[in-house]
Formats: sequence, structure tokens, C-alpha cells
Amino acid sequence: GPSDDSKISLCYERMPALQDQLVAKWRPTVIVVADLMDTLGVADSEGHQFAGGAEPNVALTEPATLDLLRRLTVSGAKVALLDLPPQLSSACMKPSEMDGPNCRVLVTSDPSYARYTAMYERVTRQVRGASVISVTPAVCPGGTCGPVVGGIVVRSDGLHFTSDGAMLMAPLLYDQIVSTGGL
Repeated sequence: GPSDDSKISLCYERMPALQDQLVAKWRPTVIVVADLMDTLGVADSEGHQFAGGAEPNVALTEPATLDLLRRLTVSGAKVALLDLPPQLSSACMKPSEMDGPNCRVLVTSDPSYARYTAMYERVTRQVRGASVISVTPAVCPGGTCGPVVGGIVVRSDGLHFTSDGAMLMAPLLYDQIVSTGGL
């Protein structure tokens, strides 16, 4: 079968047309964009590989993100980029590890998070109707990310949210989506 790289490339080739079709069909007033693909490794046109979060990776991702925002807002929809919190190690989901020092990540200590947050802010300033929303205040209270918030296990594997974690974030997300002016 096709390699993972060719699958990702095919995805990026097809995705804009599919997104445009969905927007044309459903005419949403607000679109929330959450894409972890941004944080994965990428290659430039010459085949040079750049790790997720590396400055060249963000530089390659930025024009595509700007293009995405421009395409999605042309219909009049408001677009909110979801700024996701730093990822935790999947080892942090083991009950014996949850309170360990390696399972407490300061938001400010994650250079990848800082680079993407800054890029999201730059591109949304360039597109009318685009904004950044974030679950980080709910998931990383006081700027520290851990597997448990207020007695609730918020992430099942350090990345994906549990149903209880989603319930914790829902009011925060709702308020931010309403503040976009699209609802």
C-alpha cells in the first residue's frame, strides 16, 4: 500500500476541495479548525525533513494555514483556530505515573506550543473573521499541564481527551466560539 508520507500528501491535495464543498453545502456561521497535522514533521519541496514544532516546520505550515483561513472565511463564516495544549507522554496515563514530575509540563517550557501559538496569532490578525480559541486554560490551569485537572482525568493517552475532559472544556469552548460573533 501507499506510504504514510504519500497518504498525508494525498490528504493535503484533496482536503481544500472537500472543505470548500462542505462550506458551500452547509453554509456554517462558525468553523472551528483543530489540526494536529500541523505539529507533525513536514518536508519542503526539496525533501528536507523538519520535526514537528521546529521553526522551519512552522514556517512551512504558516502559508497553508493562512490560505485555509482565507478560503474558509470567504463565505462569511467566522473561523476559530483551536490552539491545543502541550501533549503529555502516554506514560503519564498510568495511575502510578500521574503524579510524577515528568507528567507536569509547563506551557512555557514547550517551544513547539509557543511557536504554533505565535503563528496562529499572526495568521488570524491577517484574516478578517479569523480568531484563535484555546482549551489550554482549562487543561493546564495555572500554566501547568497534567493528566488530572480538578480530580478529572482529562486526557486518555496524553493527547486525546476523555469524555469527562471534554465536559470540562465545553463551557470554555462555547464561550470562546460565541465571542467570535458567528453564533
